[in-house]
Amino acid sequence: MPNQQLPAAGWGTGPAFPAIDDLFAQLHLLAQSHPGRVTLFPYGQSQAGEPLYALRVGNGPRRILAYAFPQPDEPLGGLVILRLLERLLADEALARPATWTLLPCVDPDGARRNEPWFTQPLDLAAYARGHFRPTEGEQVEWSFPSADPFWPWDRPRVETRALQALLDEVRPQVLFPLHNALIGGAYAFVSEEAAALAAGLPAHWEAAGLPTHRGEPELPFARELAAGVYRLPTLREMGAALASQGVADPPGLLGCGAPAFLYVRRYGEVRTVVLELPLFTVAGIADTSPSVLPYSQVLRVALADSRRSFAAWSTFHRRAFPFLKEDNPYRTVLTTHRYSTPYFHQATANWLETDASLDRLATVAEALDALEVARYWRLLPLGLLHQALVAAGRPAAALAAEVAARLEEDLAAVLPALPARPVPPQTLADIVVGMMGQVGTM
Repeated sequence: MPNQQLPAAGWGTGPAFPAIDDLFAQLHLLAQSHPGRVTLFPYGQSQAGEPLYALRVGNGPRRILAYAFPQPDEPLGGLVILRLLERLLADEALARPATWTLLPCVDPDGARRNEPWFTQPLDLAAYARGHFRPTEGEQVEWSFPSADPFWPWDRPRVETRALQALLDEVRPQVLFPLHNALIGGAYAFVSEEAAALAAGLPAHWEAAGLPTHRGEPELPFARELAAGVYRLPTLREMGAALASQGVADPPGLLGCGAPAFLYVRRYGEVRTVVLELPLFTVAGIADTSPSVLPYSQVLRVALADSRRSFAAWSTFHRRAFPFLKEDNPYRTVLTTHRYSTPYFHQATANWLETDASLDRLATVAEALDALEVARYWRLLPLGLLHQALVAAGRPAAALAAEVAARLEEDLAAVLPALPARPVPPQTLADIVVGMMGQVGTM
């Protein structure tokens, strides 16, 4: 793939990603246009009763399964499925070695809540105002059953049960949970069975102009196999990391089940690759040269800022809670945020007190991520709270307006100082499809 420069902010004015109905319509049309080569079938229903669709193409011996929208605010996977199907239909050599099972949206109910921001040009303010991501235990990706006595879970979502049944039928040898990052650089997670691929993955996205993420890792306890590539951790490893920071009940705090990549291990060795390409890149996020700031100081400042932001948000939440009835779709994620955040703050504080490796200079990327990018992440709960108040209707209108004003004030303070630029979704989709084609047929 030739090296190329990513476009500046303002690269386009059309929708970033297709609406769910448009995505399904395009996939249905492709299936109808290629009878005998594509099979489209429902494999279950969502909680709201919407059909869950899958497509099958190819009839080779290698079994590959990919699914989009494992978290409903990550729309790149739907576009990837569309582009991948187009490529498989155009390239018989790619389709022939494998049987591909493609799921364009495993959580249509949640995805539709995110359409207001992802069906317009990419904009961080729009994401803050309109994104929706449920708690881990209410995500398709994180509610698979777990029989581990250390981490028991028997409350899979209805969509997860449907995906579970399809996985049991297909028994994939290669699994692609199609995620995306929001802001920063590109990175990836791979299962132990795919660890040999780690060293070669960054070259694919770097050749297309994406920086490798060298700021704060999404999962600090995941073992790094190559720059920006990490081994997917087990539930026990996640629990041990939190326990080492003083969390007494990690499974209770996270309130989730097993992810799909652990569930499929019952079929033997399954190579799982999770690509996290960002919708927005940040200048400097790949810079590993030392800054002038001590790393421990950077993290202490970030923790203090996070605590202040959470305290202000909590004041709004206490006032909002009487308006948030049981059927409010945002109630659970907001309640969970209020309950769990102090525990994560304390775990971070414990880490800062006990980890001697933090006594060094922060890299430029680490300081940028912890001090600048994190300011954006901290205002996102305001957006969720505003949506919850709007859903509560007229009784909450005055407080909704107050929260909206605070969100706009924070966006105006944070975004001008954040050196972020959007990446064309088609560019991201083409990178992912190219990597899937190579990994899937190796």
